[in-house]
Amino acid sequence: MRFTYILIFFCLSNILVHAQGIAFQANNWEEAVALARTEDKLIFLDAYTTWCAPCKVMDDYVFTHELGGELHNMNFINLKMDMEKDIGPLFVSRYGVSAYPSFL
Repeated sequence: MRFTYILIFFCLSNILVHAQGIAFQANNWEEAVALARTEDKLIFLDAYTTWCAPCKVMDDYVFTHELGGELHNMNFINLKMDMEKDIGPLFVSRYGVSAYPSFL
């Protein structure tokens, strides 16, 4: 019975944590640069691909943590960019991205 209560608590706390975390507020690179200039912040770029399993784990379990979200949202303009679409391949070649996820 005790195990059941612990399991229920864990599931409920996990649901609540997903409501918080890093807010990826920019939709593209140009928007991120403009926001960074106006808010005088650095850009945090999550370089991911759609097929990357560790990227999905980061989305579900790491980017959702309240403390990390608070830190990132206060100090960075947060941007997610698929490295296989739009200007993603340019970032791959320019910054030497060789594994996913990568954080710039």
